[in-house]
Amino acid sequence: MTMKVSFSCRPRKLALFAAAVVTSIFFSAYANAQDKPPLKVGVLNDQSSAYADLTGPGSVIAAQMAIDDFGGKVAGRKIELLSADHQNKTDVGVSIASKWFDSDGVAVIFDLPTSSVALAVQAMAKSRPDKMVIMSAGFSSDLTGKACTANSMQAIFNTYAAARSVSLALVQEGFKKWYYIQVDNLGGVSMYEDSSAAVKDGGGTVVGSVKFPIGATDLSSQILQAQASQADVLGLAMGGNDTVTAMKAAKEFGLLDKGLRMATYSFDVTDINGVGLDVAQGTYISTTFYWDQNDQTRAFAKRFFEKHKKMPTQYQATIYVALTHYLRAVDAAGGDDKASVVAPKMRELKVKEFGTETGWVREDGQFMRDVQLGRVRKAGTSRYPWDYIEIIRTIPAEKAFRPLSESACPLVKK
Repeated sequence: MTMKVSFSCRPRKLALFAAAVVTSIFFSAYANAQDKPPLKVGVLNDQSSAYADLTGPGSVIAAQMAIDDFGGKVAGRKIELLSADHQNKTDVGVSIASKWFDSDGVAVIFDLPTSSVALAVQAMAKSRPDKMVIMSAGFSSDLTGKACTANSMQAIFNTYAAARSVSLALVQEGFKKWYYIQVDNLGGVSMYEDSSAAVKDGGGTVVGSVKFPIGATDLSSQILQAQASQADVLGLAMGGNDTVTAMKAAKEFGLLDKGLRMATYSFDVTDINGVGLDVAQGTYISTTFYWDQNDQTRAFAKRFFEKHKKMPTQYQATIYVALTHYLRAVDAAGGDDKASVVAPKMRELKVKEFGTETGWVREDGQFMRDVQLGRVRKAGTSRYPWDYIEIIRTIPAEKAFRPLSESACPLVKK
């Protein structure tokens, strides 16, 4: 009797045991999946001042678009986005970045307009080798020059590429006497130094320069000094709202009516929209992205406009490109976000950018991308809203950026 009961119950016990094992495995796998920490990325920029239109909330939107387009997860890890305003202040930027890295578990920080803030955060991150800093708006060529680090990259073009492309083009057209108005910060200094060197290389001369504090609301004095110099070209070594202020003053004092050309190195569609074609027309610009360049850029811009009600700047497009490239590298590394693993992967992979896959990351951390030389359209020639720029020519990355043989980056093998 006992044997009979034992024999008839054995299949049932085996079935219950098997079910328990399967359930245990399922919940263990579920728990392991749930235990994977999220990948936290930060966007640190100017959201309320001179560079808010160029980067600001629009860059946060572009970053979220990149995350959403990637599926919201990478290698089974949810992607979380943090953002903050550094107010163009070095101490504020370093404080936020340190907290993100040390307390909040952020793996990488993007954007960082205002080169002084970018350089300070880059230097702080050097002592945290597992973390990454990717400047999609930090502009100084020093970021991938003498200040370069193994765990930082510069996704936007730098002052060397931006300034030389515009300056050499104008000098070659015969505009050889230059006067500069420069914002009194590291970015302004870098723009001035790289542009003036290109002017002299091309056979031009610099007849003077003057500085002003970031966010100045009146540049009349500086414009009058430029007028007195009798220069052919006014080099605007600045960006964002400062450029708009300078251009309006130049128009007000009649400099543009006298045939003076303006050269800019950080000027975009939001600036042109703010100042108007009647003021900005004929201005030479350099850019790595223009929203109306091809079908892929137009498709991205349309989606971005629906969220932001403005067309994307090159900085906002760059954060989308750079973050996507970073996520591809993390995915290739199986979800590992350590800089020592991700940075080499980012150098291995080609950079995908709105229908092309021609970019790459150089050993100094510079994203190598073609640079477009453009000119603002004449008033009355715009074909539709935000149609502000005509692309004159494309400068291949190898010719646009400083050669590695001239690099001051300590990572570069001589």
